[in-house]
Amino acid sequence: RHYPKPPLPSDVLIALAVRNLDPNNYYGASFSSIIAFLTLHFPYYNRNMEECKEMVRRAYDINTREETGKENFRIKGTLVEQLSVRIKSYVDRSRDLVRESMLIPEFLDTIVERFAHGIKANAACNFRPPYSCKMLSYLALVSLCPPSSLEQIMIFITFLFPSLQNDRTAFKNEDFEIVLHNDEYIEEYYLASTGQTLFVLREGSYPIVVHSVRQFFSTKSNHDRLRKSIYTPEFVSILLPNLVTDVEQKDSDES
Repeated sequence: RHYPKPPLPSDVLIALAVRNLDPNNYYGASFSSIIAFLTLHFPYYNRNMEECKEMVRRAYDINTREETGKENFRIKGTLVEQLSVRIKSYVDRSRDLVRESMLIPEFLDTIVERFAHGIKANAACNFRPPYSCKMLSYLALVSLCPPSSLEQIMIFITFLFPSLQNDRTAFKNEDFEIVLHNDEYIEEYYLASTGQTLFVLREGSYPIVVHSVRQFFSTKSNHDRLRKSIYTPEFVSILLPNLVTDVEQKDSDES
């Protein structure tokens, strides 16, 4: 599928990325995480990563010779309301085109909402997702444009599950990295041009992985926890259409 370039000014795109990466405005966002966020949600930039990097460099006046990828950027709390009005204006003006440029168009309103209000009031902040780095990694890989970096995968997972935003005690990057390196259905390779290790599902494994994910999240306990821990239950229908619990399926079969 062809994804067009998002019709939003660079400052709007970058502001959306920074605030969604740090919705409570605690730590800011690194250069590399801003790139990962934009390339994840807007596949045009996944195909044109250098253009994306150059856009962020220009916005923050970063010299490529001094760039480390760890530069940190925050949005001043006093500017959030003013920027929210500007962002809403641009999004409303080009809503259909913005949606066309997104990997998952249904995420647009959430991304804008998180900019304006953060995530503190979201009930899902109080619930961790079902504990399986493997299944959460699978969920990311079947949802994202391949190939994906570890940073993109982690940003996607924390976007879905706000309780993980600032709590990495149970779900650590290293745990996900071990799963990605050792899973029989996941292939990794090194991309010299960007210096990244990327992950993709092995050829022919997509149906097997999707079945595993759906089976895992269809058990009643995991399904209940999924719906409580995800940013909005609507995301379940978007990512795993027509998912029912094993109990519901059994009742349906019996009737």
